[in-house]
Amino acid sequence: ITSFKVTVAVRQYYMQGDVVTGIEIDTLPIKTIYKYGEALDLTGLRVVKRWISGNTEAVYNYEVSGYDPYKLGKQKLEVSYVSVDNRGNTHEYTQKLVVEVIDYITEFSVTPNKTVYKYGEDLDIEIVGNFASGDIQDLSFEAIIEGYDSTVLGEQEVTVKYVEILKNGEIIDHEQTITV
Repeated sequence: ITSFKVTVAVRQYYMQGDVVTGIEIDTLPIKTIYKYGEALDLTGLRVVKRWISGNTEAVYNYEVSGYDPYKLGKQKLEVSYVSVDNRGNTHEYTQKLVVEVIDYITEFSVTPNKTVYKYGEDLDIEIVGNFASGDIQDLSFEAIIEGYDSTVLGEQEVTVKYVEILKNGEIIDHEQTITV
């Protein structure tokens, strides 16, 4: 059996200090659901850079792009941070932040189709919600109607109520009184 000795030269690149490996969203912003047309509010957002050692450090010079306050639904925003290493090389790191834009009623209207009723006749009114996005919806089947009695002759004050519960938890009461 023949034996021999092999020598392998290993060249290591040594970088002084710790190296950034990426960014993370450490804390989401307080607000992730926005009303249609509402400006982005990043209060509470905390972004950290992660070092190769496992340590993290908060960063403040990040950018957030991709938000459209007039686009309904979920949106994936890009949080980006640019770092320069000790050799002068630039590295960009990104993370996704999901927010949602929701519609809401800006105008609630109740319009009587007639104002004079016969004994026992059903109330005939239109109940409409005009939304911030420009959408218009019939709310007749969801509204609460108070004060109309088909067995009472003469003028009656009718109150129409609609409770709107937004996805962000906000409750908006809409109410209008008409005379029929």
